[in-house]
Amino acid sequence: MRLFFTIVGFAIANVGLQSVIQFSVPMLLFLYPITIALVLVVIVNKYVALSKLGMQLTMAVVTLISILSVVGSTFKVSALSALIAKTSSISSKFRMVSTSSSLLSNCGSITE
Repeated sequence: MRLFFTIVGFAIANVGLQSVIQFSVPMLLFLYPITIALVLVVIVNKYVALSKLGMQLTMAVVTLISILSVVGSTFKVSALSALIAKTSSISSKFRMVSTSSSLLSNCGSITE
């Protein structure tokens, strides 16, 4: 078994760092959002009871967006890249609206 891992290590070293990075970046871009969402769902579920369907739906949506994002950027599919950019801009607009409304509500409570 040690011999197998030694040979695999030599093979990876001979491929070169640039090739290893090119191979690992799409995998990491796929796995990081899923991992972050999973950790956040577990933390939130510790303090607020979340439904099983809600958690599954959250993970399914994050996984789907992650897959589409990686496929769009890796294979240069312009339609997928445009779709991901459009959904990002829509979600950032919602964040801006919710942030500005919370700021306005805080200002109202300060003046009262």
